[in-house]
Amino acid sequence: MYIGGGSIKRSGLYDKIRELLKDFEVSELPGIEPNPKLTSVEKGTAICKEKGIQVILAVGGGSTIDTSKHIAASACYDGQPWDLVKDRSLVAGALPVAVVLTICATGSEMNSGAVIILSYVMEQYFQPNDEAYITDVLSEAVMKTVVKYARKAMDEPENYEARSNLMWASTIGLNHLLTVGKGGAWSVHPIEHVLSAYYDITHGVGLAILTLVWMEYVLSDKTAPRFARFAREVFGVGEADDRKAARLGIEKVRQFNRSLAMPSTLSEAGVLEEKFDEMAAEAVRTSGIVSRAYVKLQVPDVKNILMNCK
Repeated sequence: MYIGGGSIKRSGLYDKIRELLKDFEVSELPGIEPNPKLTSVEKGTAICKEKGIQVILAVGGGSTIDTSKHIAASACYDGQPWDLVKDRSLVAGALPVAVVLTICATGSEMNSGAVIILSYVMEQYFQPNDEAYITDVLSEAVMKTVVKYARKAMDEPENYEARSNLMWASTIGLNHLLTVGKGGAWSVHPIEHVLSAYYDITHGVGLAILTLVWMEYVLSDKTAPRFARFAREVFGVGEADDRKAARLGIEKVRQFNRSLAMPSTLSEAGVLEEKFDEMAAEAVRTSGIVSRAYVKLQVPDVKNILMNCK
């Protein structure tokens, strides 16, 4: 059983699960980090091989589930876990992974990847192909759901309507339903992955900061109609002029982030300017934002986005 932080013990969930598993031999790996580290995967893999683990139970959110996926594959591999990150073709098998989901965010419970939901849907919504109408409408519905219920879930943690709708939105958000007919590379995630790698900030916090600045940076006469549609359909903006509507939509996102008490600058998150050149180069090297993104970004563009986030 692989668990994240201490919240499941504070909530009583841990005791309930241990009671349900009392007739099974259970090994634990507590303390999975918000940005999972290779060392956790290596520890889990060693436990699986040493104890002959047959099933992995992930109790937590996306980080715990993603770590469990990697461990499940590594447990069936003779080499080092990092080999599977560098070359996924080496994955020849995996242990079964069961999930007790405690937070809705990444949709990890229903996808094959191992990495705040609104940000994931936006990455799929702002893509080179704008002709997948039904996919766009579905994306808009998911984003509206997050905007409607996110603050309510924070204010009323026991509100089942808010929690259940957010959880369903999370599952739909990254199970690849919203990628149908879109294509292209994600724009903000590659930059945030570098942020988390260099400074270990929470993934959702980095995305919240970067997304707003990215939207402002790529807004142009060409992209304004898509941003205007986003503003009108997700936030109900009534402005007829596309450029004005787009800017109002960006401001709505800013207000939404503030309502959730999200940091608005990288300095608030402890990120320093000194590594921006290196980070920008790495973000471009490891992604398709130069050739396949909604708006193609070169190293100077990524550096400018990071500078604008200070």
